[in-house]
Amino acid sequence: MLNALLIPTEGEVLVDGLDTRDSRNTWAIRQRVGMVFQNPDNQIVGTQVEEDVAFGLENLGIPRQEMRRRVEENLTRVGMLAYRQHPPHLLSGGQKQRVAIAGVLAMQPQSIVLDEATSLLDPKGRLEVRKILVQLHHEGVTLILITHLMEEALLADKLVILNEGRIVLSGSPQEVFGQSEMLRHCHLEAPTVVRLAQALRDQSVALPNRILQVEELVDELCVLKRSI
Repeated sequence: MLNALLIPTEGEVLVDGLDTRDSRNTWAIRQRVGMVFQNPDNQIVGTQVEEDVAFGLENLGIPRQEMRRRVEENLTRVGMLAYRQHPPHLLSGGQKQRVAIAGVLAMQPQSIVLDEATSLLDPKGRLEVRKILVQLHHEGVTLILITHLMEEALLADKLVILNEGRIVLSGSPQEVFGQSEMLRHCHLEAPTVVRLAQALRDQSVALPNRILQVEELVDELCVLKRSI
């Protein structure tokens, strides 16, 4: 919907003011919104890593010298420059997903939609991709991450919880994960550290509600211990 691969049958989707239903806007919308799919094999087409990253640039008609610069720059950003001449099918799942992200970044979209981009990866590959996403966020890239992994949701500035196609919760991680009853209704649960902090509060341990990370919980417990 966000980059006009699908067109809404009801309502409208506006990207930077452009209506996705108008075919005259399709090219401009897809330059603004990049997509990283759940399975990286679905979007890797090159026989070498650098060829795959260059594929989108070739379709955009980017001059060769600029293309080379972008390929090298974005493979460096995702930590895959050393693999530039490797066949993608010999890479791990996490490495493939990083190549897919590099290919999207090279086209310089304003935002990137990641559709369950880590759900098929093992824990090591998931961590690799997660580090890249945090880095991109710090660089100012707008990321829209679809996920059912609550630990990933903790990284967001804003969360939107959908249930049966409708928005049921929206807000910061602190606001959303404070609605435990609604989360259970949606067959979700807060991250482990949030639930642990709440269990301690239920036992009269004086912890603030803002705790979202393990480090924050440890720091607060250390403060409480020193005050005893």
